[in-house]
Amino acid sequence: MEDRTSVLATSLTVENFASLFLGYLLDIPDPVNATSLNGRGAALSFSQKINLLIDIGALNSSDRAAFHLFMEIRNLFMHNFLAHTYFRCYELLLPTSRNGLRNRYYPDKPRTAQLTPAEAKAGIIKLSSDVLELTRGLVAKMKDKAADKAGVELMGKYKDASIEVVAEVKKFLTEYVNGLIKIGDNIDPNELKDLGDFVSNFYYKMIFERMGWSMKKEKSDNEHG
Repeated sequence: MEDRTSVLATSLTVENFASLFLGYLLDIPDPVNATSLNGRGAALSFSQKINLLIDIGALNSSDRAAFHLFMEIRNLFMHNFLAHTYFRCYELLLPTSRNGLRNRYYPDKPRTAQLTPAEAKAGIIKLSSDVLELTRGLVAKMKDKAADKAGVELMGKYKDASIEVVAEVKKFLTEYVNGLIKIGDNIDPNELKDLGDFVSNFYYKMIFERMGWSMKKEKSDNEHG
């Protein structure tokens, strides 16, 4: 389960940096509370945010391939209970995606060869690291765009808060899954059905607390909506 939680923690970081970048790029004054970017209710999904970055040309072809591959791996870990290890996730990838992972990190390996468990794990970990670096590159572009705005300071504070909260989310997920394992040998998939929404809400709650933001506005909007 540690493999799953590691990838999901990375995806949270990537998604929220993407939301910040899109918010500043589109001149949304408060991207964290924006209906389309806040990660709740009618907000854009992770895949939709990445596809929007692709459509506006924020990512080159190599970067796009990396994000698409990471999104497929992330979705397997999030939605497919059978994807419980890096290697099992690799086995469940589409054939073109398995080839993409091999060609990206093991270009000298024969085209018909499959990755070993150790190679699959190393490849997915490296892909996660590469996607994080690409996301940091988007943040750098955002800095250039907002260099003369107070948003630069906000972005730095948000980045620090995100790193701390991701660590807490990973700890929570690990403890939660380990708790389920202690209950019995088998984990009922229904136990994980709403885990994504819970983790997303938990993440934003912790971010709001660290940033000193109030959630009263959102509650008021919901009451009058």
